[in-house]
Amino acid sequence: MKITDRSNWITFLTALLTAALLIMPMGLSPVWNGEIANHHNQYEEIAESFLHGHLYFEYNDVEEQLAAMENPYDPAARDALGIDLHVDHAFYNGHFYMYYGVVPAVLVFVPYRLLTGHSLTTYHATQLFVLLTVLGIFLLFAQIRSRFFSDGKKSLMRLFAAAVSLSSLWYAADAPSLYCTAFTAAICCMVYSLLFYLETVFGEKGEDGEEGRKRAVKQAGCAFLGGLCGALAFGCRPPVALANLAAVPLLVVYLSSGRASRREKTRIVLCAMIPYAVVAALLMWYNAARFGSPFEFGQAYQLTVADLHSYGSFGETFSLSWELRGLYENFFGFYGFSGTFPFIRYGGAFVNFPMLLLVCGVWAPAVRKRLAALKLLGFGLVLFFLPVLITLIDALWSPIIYERYRMDIYYLMGILTYLVSCCILLTGEERKRIRAERILVVLCILTMISSVLLYFVPYDYNASAWFSWFTR
Repeated sequence: MKITDRSNWITFLTALLTAALLIMPMGLSPVWNGEIANHHNQYEEIAESFLHGHLYFEYNDVEEQLAAMENPYDPAARDALGIDLHVDHAFYNGHFYMYYGVVPAVLVFVPYRLLTGHSLTTYHATQLFVLLTVLGIFLLFAQIRSRFFSDGKKSLMRLFAAAVSLSSLWYAADAPSLYCTAFTAAICCMVYSLLFYLETVFGEKGEDGEEGRKRAVKQAGCAFLGGLCGALAFGCRPPVALANLAAVPLLVVYLSSGRASRREKTRIVLCAMIPYAVVAALLMWYNAARFGSPFEFGQAYQLTVADLHSYGSFGETFSLSWELRGLYENFFGFYGFSGTFPFIRYGGAFVNFPMLLLVCGVWAPAVRKRLAALKLLGFGLVLFFLPVLITLIDALWSPIIYERYRMDIYYLMGILTYLVSCCILLTGEERKRIRAERILVVLCILTMISSVLLYFVPYDYNASAWFSWFTR
């Protein structure tokens, strides 16, 4: 992307404006901006603990009564004893631990503490991840347009990127601390992972000479960065990291390509896989050092609204009716309208943002034919099924499908929506394409309006709930 290109400056400024719309409201609610820290400052606290050589929180108020309980993870039993201490923590062998992803602490909070001598207020980290994610979405959509749909309008690409950014991240503006710090960090990692993987597989290739060697080095670097970002997502929020499966069809396309030798393919695959192996080893060590098992992230030891410690194996935990309910709520849940501004309520993905229904277009013969010609059909189909898989995992381990959990899937559906839309606009008669483009513009605008309105729904101590004048 040439910085001297005027259109690229417009894209960059549009991305900054979109990010500003998400970032600026984050400090309004005292529950989420650090004024009333509650348990939302865990990243700040764990960074301090790491620097002191501990993997657990250095709290000095561990109640002996809690440690003496036969099952401290039973919320009803804790309530009966009047114990309401450090909720949303993991408790194990007399210590409190953080079960949220450790990567944000390592990448942001610890370095900030070392450089400044002060703790980073958690919502500021979310602001950083949101900014990087929005820039990544704009870069990804610009890459898709230039590589596969160069005849598509840049203005429409910007509109889609803005709509997908706002719809994917609006909840982070609503409640930016702790939960959304982990969510946005994971989404940020996955957006850049997909960006680098697409560049690895479909970027320009050089044949011989110095220019070819430079491009080979760039390709290897993109593969490494794609693997690194994808691996780090597991250390932020594992359900979001399931989006790494979207790299599989891209790998198949690359390995089946005749443009590279076996040696070059081996090098690229190793560059992508080494980060996964290293990050996996580090996360397994971190888990084993805390909970005695390399595969335990602390999920089973949560002090939360349900007794997750009582959850058994997959066979014991799985409930078809609950999974179907989770799918309904995450995609189609509709809970009526409100009698006051903003008149809407949180609902399923297709209720909040009807534009996302365009993902079903991946099954249209003309769209499938176009994606197959571009070698993106496998990628598109995985993007279609990933939100279903992630929803099933979320429902399996969570007693409640919170609105923030939909952040796991919005951006994936948004990427597929853009791919399908580009295919639609480049097929058919001119008159039909113009009509389709107008409809897509309206859908993007409605999606952005809906994102803003959802921010004003009073919920979870957000600014709209805290300041009543927001919704009068």
